[in-house]
Amino acid sequence: MVGPGRHVPSLRHCFDDTFVLIEQMYLTNFADHINNVEPSIKFIMETESNDSIPFLDVLAKRGTTGQICTSVYRNQRIQVDT
Repeated sequence: MVGPGRHVPSLRHCFDDTFVLIEQMYLTNFADHINNVEPSIKFIMETESNDSIPFLDVLAKRGTTGQICTSVYRNQRIQVDT
């Protein structure tokens, strides 16, 4: 039971990276909606290129029948001599 002067514990969730499958026609509305929920938080998004998108250490690729195939992704880093 909660009364005056008593603290109610709360849970807070932090999202850093999210992977969402959504139809192209809904992308703009979805992005607008989540960016208007809390003005101090802004989401950015990347869309697939050549039927694939890297996400963290995974390359997600759209298969010929629409399924999602995954493989280990290693970012090609360029070493610069200083």
